[in-house]
Amino acid sequence: MNKPSLKIILFTFIFFFSFTPLIMPLIGVGGVTVADYSIYNTNWNGLSTFKNMIELEGYQVKPLISSLSCINRINNKSVLFIIGPSTFYDSLSALALVDYLNKGGKVIIADDFGSSSSLLSILASIIPGLGLFEGDLLLDAGSYDKNVSLPVITSLSDHPIFNGVNAIMLNYATVISGGMIFLAYTSSLSWLDANANYAYDTGEIVGPFPVIASASCGNGTIILISDPSIFNNDMINRADNLRFAVNLVNWAAEYNTSTLIIFDEGHRMDVSTSTFFFGVILGEVNWISSNWLIAPLYPLIAVYLVRSWLPKREKKKIIYEASPRFKSAFSHKISWYTLSQNYNKAVDVLFKKLKKDLLKTYHLKDYDVSLISEAVAVNKPEIERVEVENFLKNLENIINSGRIIVDKDVFLKIFIDIKKFREKVGLKWW
Repeated sequence: MNKPSLKIILFTFIFFFSFTPLIMPLIGVGGVTVADYSIYNTNWNGLSTFKNMIELEGYQVKPLISSLSCINRINNKSVLFIIGPSTFYDSLSALALVDYLNKGGKVIIADDFGSSSSLLSILASIIPGLGLFEGDLLLDAGSYDKNVSLPVITSLSDHPIFNGVNAIMLNYATVISGGMIFLAYTSSLSWLDANANYAYDTGEIVGPFPVIASASCGNGTIILISDPSIFNNDMINRADNLRFAVNLVNWAAEYNTSTLIIFDEGHRMDVSTSTFFFGVILGEVNWISSNWLIAPLYPLIAVYLVRSWLPKREKKKIIYEASPRFKSAFSHKISWYTLSQNYNKAVDVLFKKLKKDLLKTYHLKDYDVSLISEAVAVNKPEIERVEVENFLKNLENIINSGRIIVDKDVFLKIFIDIKKFREKVGLKWW
C-alpha cells in the first residue's frame, strides 16, 4: 500500500484545523478558557468581573480574536484594551495601531513583565517619548498591603481617571520608563528587585517610579499601566481599583455609551478553546487582505496555489520554509545569555521566573521554600514535599555558591532539570 503523499497529509491537516472551531463546540469542548486576563475567564486570574462592570455601565464589550488590523475596519467609535497579552505582535499590528490612534482612537495597554514588548518596541520608534515596561519586580516599603510586592499607589495626578480614587493596589508589578506624561507614582521607598530576593540590595534602583503614563499620537491617546492584575477578578475590588477601572473606561469612551469597548483576546495562548483556532484562521485571512502589498496579488496567488494542487505530468519538488518561532521577552533573555555564554545569568533568570510562577500559581505572597513545598504537595499529592524542598534548595545553592558556570553541558543539565520540575508541578514553560 502506497504511503500518502505530502500534499495529502498537508491538505488533511489544513482541513481539520479549519473545521476545528466548528467541531469543538459540537462535542462539548473548547467553550471555557482559563487564559490569564481573558474577559471570558471567571477564575481569579480572569477579567469577567471587569467585563460585567463595563456592561453594567451601559457599554457593549466586543472581543478581537484575530489581527489588530481589524480595529480600523470598525465604523463605530471604540476603545481598545490590551491587557496581559502572551503572544507576539508583528510590525503590521503596530502600524495598524498607529493608524487607529491617528484617527482618534484610545488604547490602554496593561503589561505583565514585558509581554507587550514586541508591540511597544515598534510603537516607540514611531511615537515620540513612548515608554517601555521594565523587566524587574517593583517592591515598595513605603506604601503596601500585607507585603512589599503589593504596592499601594497614592501619588496620583489630577487626571479624570483618578476622580474619587484615593489609592490603587498593584500585585507583582513593574514600572514604566520613557518620556511620557506620568500619571501615578510609587513612594520614595520603592525599588526594583533585580535579584528577586524580596529585599533591598545595594545598587538596586530606588524610586519613586511611574506606574501609569500617557502619550499622544495624532488625535488619539495611549495609556500604559505597569500591572494588568489591577483588572483581574482577584484585585479589582481591592483599594479603589474598581473606581479607577470605571473612570478609565468612561474617560476613554468620552462618557458615550455607544462607544464599543474592545478587548484583544487574539493574543492569548489558550489552544484548548475553539476561539483560538478561529482567531488564528481569521488573523491570517485579515493579514493577507489588509496588507497593501499582498492584497492586490491575492487573486493571482490563489490561482497559483490551486494550480499547484492539480495533477501534473512532471513532479515538482516543493520546498516549504519553516515559519520563524517568535519568542517572548523572557525567552529572548535566555537566548541572549546562552549565546553570550553567560550561563550564571541565564540560570538566575530561569530561577526568578520559576519563583514568580510558583507564587502566582499557588497564590502565595512571599517566597518561602517550606510554604511552597507544602502548597505543591497539597495540590499534587503524587509529589513529596521533601522532593520540592531539595530541588529548590539545590537550585539556590547553585546560584549563591558564586561558582562560575563555564561548561555548556552543566548549564543544559540545570536547564532540563528546571524544565522537568516546572512540568511536574504544573507550571507553563513560557
